[in-house]
Amino acid sequence: IVFTRLYARRLILVTDRAVVLLAGSRFTFKPTAVLDRLPIDTPLGPLMGLWLELRLGSHKLYVSARSIRTVSKVETERRDGERP
Repeated sequence: IVFTRLYARRLILVTDRAVVLLAGSRFTFKPTAVLDRLPIDTPLGPLMGLWLELRLGSHKLYVSARSIRTVSKVETERRDGERP
């Protein structure tokens, strides 16, 4: 419960046109606002440090351990020219 109050949730949406950073509500992953829209070639990595820090534009995010495979898969698909 303490963790959910300390950190705001952020959602990364990768489309065929852009990378969009969304704000999520405190207790669910329901999007509440668009924070930033970045070019499609913006990299989603590398994940650094013990807390899996990710820089996305001017935003510093922390990726949960259960989402590492998803981030890696999206980056591989984008690098290979497949649709995200």
